[in-house]
Amino acid sequence: MIIRNGTFKDVLNNTGHPEKDDLELLVLDRNQQTMTHRYIPNPLDRSVEYVNNAGQLERKMIHLDSAQFSIRLQVDSGASSILLNRIIGDDTEGVLLLKTPIQ
Repeated sequence: MIIRNGTFKDVLNNTGHPEKDDLELLVLDRNQQTMTHRYIPNPLDRSVEYVNNAGQLERKMIHLDSAQFSIRLQVDSGASSILLNRIIGDDTEGVLLLKTPIQ
């Protein structure tokens, strides 16, 4: 983990409606209460544009077996940990993928 001072152009609380297999990022305070959260589109699903045999531009969704990605976020001074959950459905709680403490 690399900690740097800086600013972000987008809003940290992305409260849109997640789809199945999207990721949820939560920043928790010392009392394990949610300070901020945002949804990240499924990193295994990629939209690829290509030129077909007729010379026309087409778009295709592909599903990858694995992917590496990085997350940059602003962390307030009261934050104690970051959780990364996989959303598995509307009525169910996400599956915990990662919990990391902030020091």
